[in-house]
Amino acid sequence: MQFKKNAFTVVEITVIICIGLIIMAGIFAYTHNSKPKELNSLISPTISPEFATNITETPIISPSITPSMTSFETPNLTPTTKLKLSTPTPSIKPSPTSAIIPPTSTPPSLPTQQIFPTATPTTIPTLTNTPTSTVSSTLSCGSNYTFFDTSLVDMSKFYNIVPLGNLNPSGHVFPTDHIYFYQNTFSHVSLVAPGQATITRISASQNITAGTTDYSIYFKPCSQLEMYLLHVTSISQKLLDAFITPYQWDSTYSTGGNTYRNYGRNVSIEISSGGAIGTFYGTSNHPSFDLGAYDSRITLNFINPSARINSLHTVCPIDYFSSTLKSTLYNYFMSGNGTQRTISPICGTVDQDVTGTAQGVWLLAGTSQVSNEDPHLALVHDNLNPTYAVFSVGTSITGSGLNSGVYPFIPSTSDPWNKDFNQVVPSEIYCYQISNPPTSILIQLPSTTTLKIAKNSSDTCGTGPWSFTGNETSFQR
Repeated sequence: MQFKKNAFTVVEITVIICIGLIIMAGIFAYTHNSKPKELNSLISPTISPEFATNITETPIISPSITPSMTSFETPNLTPTTKLKLSTPTPSIKPSPTSAIIPPTSTPPSLPTQQIFPTATPTTIPTLTNTPTSTVSSTLSCGSNYTFFDTSLVDMSKFYNIVPLGNLNPSGHVFPTDHIYFYQNTFSHVSLVAPGQATITRISASQNITAGTTDYSIYFKPCSQLEMYLLHVTSISQKLLDAFITPYQWDSTYSTGGNTYRNYGRNVSIEISSGGAIGTFYGTSNHPSFDLGAYDSRITLNFINPSARINSLHTVCPIDYFSSTLKSTLYNYFMSGNGTQRTISPICGTVDQDVTGTAQGVWLLAGTSQVSNEDPHLALVHDNLNPTYAVFSVGTSITGSGLNSGVYPFIPSTSDPWNKDFNQVVPSEIYCYQISNPPTSILIQLPSTTTLKIAKNSSDTCGTGPWSFTGNETSFQR
């Protein structure tokens, strides 16, 4: 019996030991599975302290990542572990000085960004007194004189602007009623709309003599103000689609030794500030395009309005730009050698007629209206340096040997010659001594509305008195 008791004790002990082992295994498994899982799956023994400080609860986003980054690869993680951190794509608002993207019809290589000298602010100036909600070619301009906030071209591609009143006989005997933008690098430049307006006319000028063609574009921001561009190299596809036959006018004429064909049509095309309207490409023969403006609210004081019927309402186009842009563009009014005009009005002037004197525009005797300026005469002041007076001579004085051209001089208050034109009064004969080219010119006012002119027999005036020899040409107001 004692043996059985001991055997039972051994079995019992064995069973107890097995049960104990099973219980211990369960406890071990339970305590092992209760550890935080993120410590096993996210934290590596080799992770850098800098990155560890940025780890937060899911989703894992580092607050120090810059907006331009779209992914981030942690260099201290094991090669098989890589984090992709998503960041929102920032919205980009265009700067006022951003490039203007032209329509697809415009060659993409053409520059469209508006660039000005360093004096120009980086933001587009705010227009004042501009009823933007009512700008229309059919509505009155009212008392508003500010309509445009964008330069027509990238001014870094242009050297200077020639003021109103330029003289270039025989085609431009009279002071011109538009300004010139002269290119300093002969390359294609985009032309863009300076503001909200309606294009009302498009025409083409074919130089039959030279075999070239360029375009003119007329546009209005309101009913009384019309602006125009001349010598545009090409027009945008939007304009080209409207410039179709039949043309509403088509004529041929001759001026300045060339024969031209002019044809075109009226249109109605809305344009907005910065919108592409064409291109300009300067050449050595034609390095500039023209910009002009007529404002019917303003009438100039010509003695004989029929002599300048198309220029009665000429204004400076730059004066209709916002104040800051206007100031910037005014800095470009200078000669080709960089001499700026300093005498007001800086933009130049067209109406220089002075009643009762020789100063102003004169028509060849027997003519009443001007179809072209070639045969006529102007005794005016230079548009870049008004201290100079200028004979602008057409083609009608060759009988005395005075060829078409410009003959400048500095008026004198002490010598008996070179009197300023506004000091010339009827009856007396006056002599003018020109240094370049060396020549002298005689003029006389038989009356306040008639004038005689001829080349003097000598290149110098001498002391006078002077007289005509029967080869003079007569003009009238």
